[in-house]
Amino acid sequence: MGETSQVTITFSEAVSGFTLADLTVANGTLSGLSSSDGGVTWTATLTPVIGITDATNVITLDNTGVQNAAGNTGTGTTDSNNYAIDTLRPTATIVIADTALKDGETSLVTITFSEAVLG
Repeated sequence: MGETSQVTITFSEAVSGFTLADLTVANGTLSGLSSSDGGVTWTATLTPVIGITDATNVITLDNTGVQNAAGNTGTGTTDSNNYAIDTLRPTATIVIADTALKDGETSLVTITFSEAVLG
């Protein structure tokens, strides 16, 4: 939890007019959109939504929000590669086999997690 990922968007030539509003993000948000090479390559930070597990997510770019130096506006949409998100916290159940223990007795205790855990 608390992880982020850098997202890189690369155009075939420098573009202007590109903002976060041109991107639709599945199960997350983008921030810090910037370009350091005049508008060909852009980066942003992806922060996933908390409390979900989803193996099929993409970021979709609406190309109509950008234009090149000659004023030509992009067309259609472009999807990113797929990314998985798992920000769902594990849960646990605890079962005590003998719920009426007397002095000197022991009981098996079983702890079952909703997914594999470490530590």
